[in-house]
Amino acid sequence: MEDLIKLFMQFTTTEFHILELVAKGYSNKEISQTCYFSRNTICSYISQILLKLNVKNRTQAAYILGRFENSKDLFTDNKLTKRENDVTELLILGHTNKTIAKILKISPNTTKAHVTSILQKYSARNRTNLGYIVGKTQSID
Repeated sequence: MEDLIKLFMQFTTTEFHILELVAKGYSNKEISQTCYFSRNTICSYISQILLKLNVKNRTQAAYILGRFENSKDLFTDNKLTKRENDVTELLILGHTNKTIAKILKISPNTTKAHVTSILQKYSARNRTNLGYIVGKTQSID
């Protein structure tokens, strides 16, 4: 937890706000409208955020923010099946549906169905928002 605190202390207020919007599943267009910055400026901020967090994509960044904001009231019931948990883990790592299908040896359509089910079960807007929710609901080691 201390490492996460140190990590986020490097963030400006604007970077942290943009990361929160990313975690909520906002698109760059929606973020630019909310923050009154151009889309290019938002892209620059997001690139900087990804660099600071040393992650490859928005979903991983949202997951880290969720871990940072982790509450003590963790989910005690597991909403997902074992296969959905497997898919979720691969989603958080930034894999595409096609790659997940290959790794789990299932069809791309089955993968898509699992992703849809997972998003619905967590009321997640998209994969990035799911990363935030999963990060927030897992205990910090």
